[in-house]
Amino acid sequence: MDRYDLMLQLPDLYRSIPFAELQRVLGEICRRAGEDLDVTLAQLWPQTASGWGLELWETAYGIPVDLSKDEAFRRARVISKLRGQGTPTVELIQAVAASFANGQVEVVEHQDTYC
Repeated sequence: MDRYDLMLQLPDLYRSIPFAELQRVLGEICRRAGEDLDVTLAQLWPQTASGWGLELWETAYGIPVDLSKDEAFRRARVISKLRGQGTPTVELIQAVAASFANGQVEVVEHQDTYC
């Protein structure tokens, strides 16, 4: 059963051609609205954002929008920027570098050089 087939919810009186066509069109509009909602909700998180939503994330975090790059690369930059906020500790630097490089990262501290 199609959840957008509105005719299934109406009495037989409404199954004539004008009403059936109206209900078919309304069902299609509901289906499209549901699809639009799914696409819009996906833009709320950088892990699932694409197209226009990804552009909004990049702009919000001051990342230059480069449409020539693939979306996975652009998405990784936004996620890295999100993870990179806070005091720069060894753990934070490792988390940011690992998320951007998609691999193991080793951070070596040289505190004696700067003290």
